[in-house]
Amino acid sequence: MKITIVSMNFWPEETGTGPVIQGLVDDLAAQGHDVTVVAGFPYYPRRIVPPRYRGKWLVRERYEGIPVYRTWICATDERSALKKILLHLSFTCSCVPALLLAGRPDVLISVSPPLFVPTVVGLLSRVWGCAHILRLEDMLPDAAIIYGLIRSPFLIRVLRLIERLNYRLSDAVVAICEGFARNLRQKREGLGKIAVIPHYVVPPPAPQGRNCFRHEVDVVEGRFLAQYAGNLGHSQGLDAIVDAATLLRDDSRVHFMIVGEGVEREKLVQRAEKANLRNISFLPVQPAEKLHDLLWSADVCLVTQRANVLDINVPSKLFNILAHGRPIIAAVNSGSDAAAIVRDSGAGVLVSPSSPEHLSQAILEMMALDDWGRSRGACGMAYAQEKYSRAQSVRAYQSLLAQLVNEVDPARLATPGGEAGKGQ
Repeated sequence: MKITIVSMNFWPEETGTGPVIQGLVDDLAAQGHDVTVVAGFPYYPRRIVPPRYRGKWLVRERYEGIPVYRTWICATDERSALKKILLHLSFTCSCVPALLLAGRPDVLISVSPPLFVPTVVGLLSRVWGCAHILRLEDMLPDAAIIYGLIRSPFLIRVLRLIERLNYRLSDAVVAICEGFARNLRQKREGLGKIAVIPHYVVPPPAPQGRNCFRHEVDVVEGRFLAQYAGNLGHSQGLDAIVDAATLLRDDSRVHFMIVGEGVEREKLVQRAEKANLRNISFLPVQPAEKLHDLLWSADVCLVTQRANVLDINVPSKLFNILAHGRPIIAAVNSGSDAAAIVRDSGAGVLVSPSSPEHLSQAILEMMALDDWGRSRGACGMAYAQEKYSRAQSVRAYQSLLAQLVNEVDPARLATPGGEAGKGQ
């Protein structure tokens, strides 16, 4: 089957949606599908386009023999709704020529965000008569509205109309968690098949000897390390970590570490500097080869979200933490998917996202129970291997693709002058 995936983020980006879509491409290609990728110039998470792409509109390259059409994006720091919209609109417009150059596939898979890309891809799927799968990595515009990034009633109405159009133009919607599926079922108008296919985890190699990361970052040597690693964005509620560090500033046994980039980073650093906190460090995104040591270096991994985040976002970092067998303290809404995963896996404890006192107390309690932390981490690893295996994800996509070929109107799937649903 010929499949074209349209995703603003892709390899060689090392965090966020990029590696997730890279894994999807690898899996589909391994199953014998003829895969093409249309992606933006790599820019995430540093929000900087590499020099080799600058001044260009479209670049053709290959990833593991797979054709990739790279298109121009207006890379910004995304500090405002306008800048984020400009970024999303730039890829939405620039991806169209690349899609036309790539040619008609049997199935188009669009990845949202951006919200506008599935609209363009969905319309093109109707023109070409091919199936369209919409994959949701975040619930938009819900997230932007809840985070307060968009307040204009007119703009909200416009974005809601686009959202409904996206669902009507899709033959199936892939939700990465049950919370997304619940959200979708409440928006039934024009909504087709819903498939819940979570991010999968790849079991890491066994740790070897002394942890290199702890050795390199000497400030944490011999201390209990409470670590957050991921996007420093609007939804994460990272002020809770700085507040907890403030409460524990006189306890020399504990050190906090925030690793990553994002629109909230500067504000968090300024808060820590203003309070003269010496028990918290900020590190940039680490190279992929250091990811395993980074996670293993943590005595506890912190997962935080704003209190109003319920069924619009699930932190992808959570799956990596489980795979590496690290215990978790999750300061999240108790009704969220993140809370359900932590609770069901037995990988850690839940605390109120609006209470740094509870977060700091949970850290102190975990410090006093070394064996408990190790056992929770082991529970999380076993849960991840059972629930989020790569094989399960591959089977789910294979099943969905087979159903689409069998169920979508044959007249739409007929290739020009050829037979319906013919694969490659």
